Amino acid sequence: MSRICFLDDSEIMRELVKEIFETSGFEVFLASGWAELNPIIFRKKVDLVLLDVHLPSLSGEKICQILKESVPGIRILLFSSLPEGELEHLAKQVGADGWISKDWPEEKWVETVKDFVSKGGLE
Repeated sequence: MSRICFLDDSEIMRELVKEIFETSGFEVFLASGWAELNPIIFRKKVDLVLLDVHLPSLSGEKICQILKESVPGIRILLFSSLPEGELEHLAKQVGADGWISKDWPEEKWVETVKDFVSKGGLE
């Protein structure tokens, strides 16, 4: 079973994503900010971090950069409702492995994460 961590400041979005991905066979860990994410990353050995871009304290972009510099091999997908071109550019800029639009249908979220985990990255 693949393990993912989802970081988002919205409790409703965290619970929605957890339900969608657990129903699809993933083990899901939730975090609302950096303080909750940090121990999950180092104790749970997740396969992927799904990271909201707009967070109230430390931004998703900054968290992505910190994780990429300090956790070798960590894989991160940015998750946002930004326009797709902007989100893709931001993901490249901060060193994320890819991105998922919150505007996509939920099935596409799962399909994208499954492809990413099974192939070791997005094509």
